[in-house]
Amino acid sequence: MVPAYQRTRLWSSAFAHSAEDEFDVAKSKLSAAYHGLRERAILLAGEIPQDLREFTRHDATHLDALWDMGDLVVGSSVELNPLETYILGSSFLIHDLGMGIAALPTGLDGLRSEAGWLDIEAYQKVVLKK
Repeated sequence: MVPAYQRTRLWSSAFAHSAEDEFDVAKSKLSAAYHGLRERAILLAGEIPQDLREFTRHDATHLDALWDMGDLVVGSSVELNPLETYILGSSFLIHDLGMGIAALPTGLDGLRSEAGWLDIEAYQKVVLKK
């Protein structure tokens, strides 16, 4: 079964297979690179709920749904080439990965020792009233 994101206009217009396309091999390599990145991103995204239980889902469903949102935003008037589509898709995959402690080599304690941490706490207390 073809994943839902591969049925979006953005993906299919960039990566549709065509025997006459002189760039078909290059497109296949970009597509394979995206799939590899997607698998690794899904592993990291799966760690986010362990660290931030109060946030929405950040699994493959969330990452893949961004392709549908992209289709809605750009409509039929924007045509991306395969490299642009790869970069857009990669940004879909990595946009939330920094939310997981797995992305931080020093863990949560290291993050709390950063200079900006106190600013974030103050912002939450004053502006967000948390």
